[in-house]
Amino acid sequence: MAAFMSGINAHNIKTFSFVMTGLCAGIAAVMITARTGVASPSTGYGYEVDAAIAAIIGGNREGGMRGSMIKTFTGVIILGLISNIMNLLNIDSVVQTVVKGAILLLALYTNRFKKM
Repeated sequence: MAAFMSGINAHNIKTFSFVMTGLCAGIAAVMITARTGVASPSTGYGYEVDAAIAAIIGGNREGGMRGSMIKTFTGVIILGLISNIMNLLNIDSVVQTVVKGAILLLALYTNRFKKM
């Protein structure tokens, strides 16, 4: 209602957001299919959690409203390094998930004490 009262066409913005989300999901699906050679609906299972962990590791607030692309990119680089190191050390995927969860909890705990 506030957007409408201030003259913003919320319907067009929502439509644009959904179109861009679908476009990005389609590009990601093509890339992961080309990488793995398998087109399965469960191929990207767990990637949404990795995206959230990367954003929080980068220092973005879990409640929203504070964050930047630079922080998220930094979190992606850090999580990618951690994942690659665990893969190189032949750590089991279940243990990798537990380690990522522990890193998420640590990042949430440290972000709690940051100034808003």
